Amino acid sequence: CKVKPMVNQIEVSPYITQCELVDYCNGNGIVVEAWGPLGSGATGVLSDPLLKSLTEKYKKNIGQVILRWLFQRGICSLPKSSNEDRMRSNLDIFDFELTADEVSSITGLNKDRSTTAGVVGAAIPSSDIA
Repeated sequence: CKVKPMVNQIEVSPYITQCELVDYCNGNGIVVEAWGPLGSGATGVLSDPLLKSLTEKYKKNIGQVILRWLFQRGICSLPKSSNEDRMRSNLDIFDFELTADEVSSITGLNKDRSTTAGVVGAAIPSSDIA
């Protein structure tokens, strides 16, 4: 292509990390924007035991832990919410930091479990994109 994309909006959550595609984008100066960062609840990510343990450690909710994980991976996220309290909560992720091991552990939760299973173009492996 003649014009390089500036942003690639892809589904990214702890259960669908898309590490290869994220690495490809980062290596080519393309910002990754996480679509469905909280897994829409359909995947079960919001009740994951690891994430729950981190909520207790940091006194944050699961959404905040996930958004912090994305931030520390350099991934932009725009979680959808019409609830004003939840919107405020989603911004309250800058007063704690996950350890490198915690970031790796969350990334290790990957199950390639998309909330858009069966949708054409959803969760395409990066090996199919080059």
